[in-house]
Amino acid sequence: MSLINARISKILVPLDDSESSMKASDYALLITKGLNAELIAIHAVRTEDALVATDSLIENLDTITTQDSILQKVKANAEKWFSTIKEKSNANGIRLRSGLVVSSIEVDDAIVNYAERENVDLIVRGEEEKSGLKQRLHGSTASHVAIQTKRPILIVK
Repeated sequence: MSLINARISKILVPLDDSESSMKASDYALLITKGLNAELIAIHAVRTEDALVATDSLIENLDTITTQDSILQKVKANAEKWFSTIKEKSNANGIRLRSGLVVSSIEVDDAIVNYAERENVDLIVRGEEEKSGLKQRLHGSTASHVAIQTKRPILIVK
């Protein structure tokens, strides 16, 4: 019998305002708890403003000042999702890091880059249930992340 040669110790879940994103976060929490792993919840946002782009995790959202008008709106929206996942992780004894990833590149590429840089073992991503020409031509963010990443990915519908 062969030995299993894999360890999942760091799981990434990108969050946005979709229902599938929240479903994905529940799966990520369940897997994280079962494996006693660390969960990283991010919200990736693209900005044309190179002065604000950091490509790294802004964990302390209080550091975003009112002068950062683009980030103020993003911060307000993201705090809802982060507070939900923080509450669930605290209730279940799960280690959680969360924050914004602000980048000058597309959101899906920022997610892939972050996963590579942080050396995550698994990405849990919600699949958008959108239709239309853009979706058919370009695919979803989840499918783009799945194609671009070298990391295992679980897509939650």
